Amino acid sequence: HFQRIRAELRGEAIILMGKNTVVRKVLRANEKEFPQHAQMVPKMYGNLGFVFTNGDVSAIRTLILNNKVGAPARVGALSPCDVDLAAGPTGLDPGQTAFLQALNIPTMI
Repeated sequence: HFQRIRAELRGEAIILMGKNTVVRKVLRANEKEFPQHAQMVPKMYGNLGFVFTNGDVSAIRTLILNNKVGAPARVGALSPCDVDLAAGPTGLDPGQTAFLQALNIPTMI
């Protein structure tokens, strides 16, 4: 999916992804030459990337946001909204309930 975004931006913008620690190190190493870049370091968290363009930034932003997709939940992640599951049959046969028990979900046969 990311490759599709890059293909759509080809000729208009360049996306550069990098490791946060490496990006911070480069920005700090060039702080004397580019002091204005130092203000970005405290704002960097999570996965980040840079988009370079000479074109209209709002059009590039719109194109990127239109291609945004949800990612599957990770282990230990908190849900951004409440999830209610009603009690009822799971459709699993008795041999498959070990999966639910491994997740500390009580089951009854």
